[in-house]
Amino acid sequence: MSQGKPSIMDLDRSSPGDDRVGAEGEEADMAVLDTLTEEELQEILDEEEALELLIETMPSVQHVRTVMEELTTGNAAIARRTRQAHEDMKQLREQVSELTDVLGRTREHLSHLDAQAQIATSRFSRHAVADELLSMARSADEESEACLGEMEGSEGLEGWVDRYIPLRENYHRLDLLSERVKHMAGPR
Repeated sequence: MSQGKPSIMDLDRSSPGDDRVGAEGEEADMAVLDTLTEEELQEILDEEEALELLIETMPSVQHVRTVMEELTTGNAAIARRTRQAHEDMKQLREQVSELTDVLGRTREHLSHLDAQAQIATSRFSRHAVADELLSMARSADEESEACLGEMEGSEGLEGWVDRYIPLRENYHRLDLLSERVKHMAGPR
């Protein structure tokens, strides 16, 4: 390259159609070549660096580089978001697994409590309480009847009466409670 000759370095890199691709991009590239003199074209043919510089200044090449940079930047951003989404998904899966375990243990505990509640309900239902009161009333009746049979024993009448009356009162109280609870419980 001599001092007085125009150089490829002097090229105006902005030309119409910088953002065009395809046929329009080729036209813009040809327009850049049309602006060159024969000496500049010969310099491009003779010097590989000049050819590379010309190619780099072509609107279609610049457009492709811009698109590639945008794609690379976009892909990197997508990769980061995807990696973060995978990490978030992993954490969510772990949380779901922990919650599933807690739910399973809670269901087992509730099932156990439900079984206990059903046992307690059946044991302390109105019908069960009425049956228990009736059984206690029968026992009290049997005890008072046994006391009545002992009247002829060694005890005096006054001692026997003091023992018999509370037994009969207990029987009547239990029998009355049993009947009330049966009435409240309704039919079986």
